[in-house]
Amino acid sequence: DGTRYSGWQAQPGRATVQGTLAAAIRSVSGEDVVPRGASRTDAGVHALDQVAAFTTAGVLEPPTWRRALNANLPEDITVTEAAVVDAAFDPVSAAVRKRYRYRIHDAPWRPVLDRRLVWRWRGRLDDARMAEAAGALVGCHDFSSFETAASPRRSKVRTVFSLDVTRPRLADDEDGAEVWIEIEGDGFLYNMVRIIAGS
Repeated sequence: DGTRYSGWQAQPGRATVQGTLAAAIRSVSGEDVVPRGASRTDAGVHALDQVAAFTTAGVLEPPTWRRALNANLPEDITVTEAAVVDAAFDPVSAAVRKRYRYRIHDAPWRPVLDRRLVWRWRGRLDDARMAEAAGALVGCHDFSSFETAASPRRSKVRTVFSLDVTRPRLADDEDGAEVWIEIEGDGFLYNMVRIIAGS
């Protein structure tokens, strides 16, 4: 739950997921290591199945690591699985696909229980036209215009495998209170998904 974090990457004076995980590792093994995540999330962004790796001299078995880390992590972060991997494993280069979901709540009533999980929009969105427009972004393209300026990345070409805009009918939701934008690709530029969703 990214609500109270300034994203994944450690930053001085700010609570981050990477920094919190590093502190938990330090509590368990006494080692100062920096876990490497498969993807950097922005402030307030939530993540399911984020893959992270770190090198340790410790002798704990993976199930013990999982239990020990979870005992030292706050309630809004959990380790669901632990495994020994090859020393050359890099979660960034090992990731072949990434998937993001933006939930936009556009019903006339406020999403009280989900307020930290959705983007509140006042006024009904035309999800059919949004879906039609999204189709133009599927494929291999230069996404420079969907990136925050001054990025150090050399290549701006990314492949978007799918970009779906739907209005799911959730339990007790006859009107379809949310529009979901789900995008899957081989990787994304800085703020690319956020800018696509905003557009």
